[in-house]
Amino acid sequence: SSFLPMDALVDIQMKVYVDPGTQQGYFELKIVPDSDQVIETLPRDITFVIDASNSIVPRKLQLTVRGVTACLAMLNARDTSNIIVFRGTPTLFNPTMVPATRDTIAQANQFLEGLESSGATDVYSAIQPVIERAPRPGVPGIVFVLTDGRPTAGNLKGRELINALSDENLLGNTIYTFGGGRTVNQYLLDLLAYRNKGRSYTF
Repeated sequence: SSFLPMDALVDIQMKVYVDPGTQQGYFELKIVPDSDQVIETLPRDITFVIDASNSIVPRKLQLTVRGVTACLAMLNARDTSNIIVFRGTPTLFNPTMVPATRDTIAQANQFLEGLESSGATDVYSAIQPVIERAPRPGVPGIVFVLTDGRPTAGNLKGRELINALSDENLLGNTIYTFGGGRTVNQYLLDLLAYRNKGRSYTF
C-alpha cells in the first residue's frame, strides 16, 4: 500500500446516545490527533456561501461577515478559497478559487466590507455551481453555507432542494451549514449538511 499507517498518531473516541423517547440508539465516532502528536494540516479548497437576502437582518449579516473574516485569517498558504454572496442572483468574489495569500485575503475582506441585505433567497442557485466544481486531486472540497435556510426564490424548496443538491454533489464536496436566530429553517440546514457529509450548526 502507498498509504502510511496512522495508528500511533491518532486517538479514536466513540460516544453512544439512546433517545429516551424512541429508544433508538446512535453512535458518533471521532478520530482525532493524539495529544502528544503533530499531524500536518492538509490543504483545503473552501468556499463560503453567504446569504445576504432581505430575510437576513443587518446585525445577523454583520456577525456573518465577522465570522467569515475570522475564518479567512486562519487559512494556510496551501489552501484556496472563494466567496459567493447570494440574493436574487449570486455574486462571486472571484470567478475561480484563489490561493490564500495575504493579498487575496485582504481583497476578500474588502469584498465583504459594507455588505448589505437585499433581494430574494435562492439557495439552490448559490450552491449548485459550487458543487459542480471538483476540488483539487487529493484535496477536500469544503462548502460553508451561511443562511437562514428559507428560500424565497427559485423553483426548489425544502425536500426538493435538499434532494437536488445532494444528487448533484458527485465530486466530493462536503457541505457545512450555519444559521442563527429563531427564524432558521433547521430542517433544511440539518438535512442538507447530513446528506452531504457535513454538519449543521445553529445558534
